Amino acid sequence: RKEKAKEENTAEDMGKSNGGNRSWRMTLQLWFFRIVHDAHQQLLKSTLAGPLNAFFFGSLSAASLPIGAALGLLFSPVPPRFVAFCMAFGSGALVYAVAT
Repeated sequence: RKEKAKEENTAEDMGKSNGGNRSWRMTLQLWFFRIVHDAHQQLLKSTLAGPLNAFFFGSLSAASLPIGAALGLLFSPVPPRFVAFCMAFGSGALVYAVAT
């Protein structure tokens, strides 16, 4: 009786209790994750990893200029007090970034 229960548990753990569908899905997921993991590891080892990261983060930071310009045109005229607040916050953030 214990052996039968042990065999059923083993079959459920391996995913064979549902006609093999569960096992097929698990195999497909593991295959997909292995490909993604291998590609990620290869990208980390490649010589292009640094330049690609720099390009991505440079593009991300450069996108703030056109977004800010569009928001400025959309919400103009902007009160001078709000402009002063934004400039003070930006200068404080810049001083903090340079000092640390």
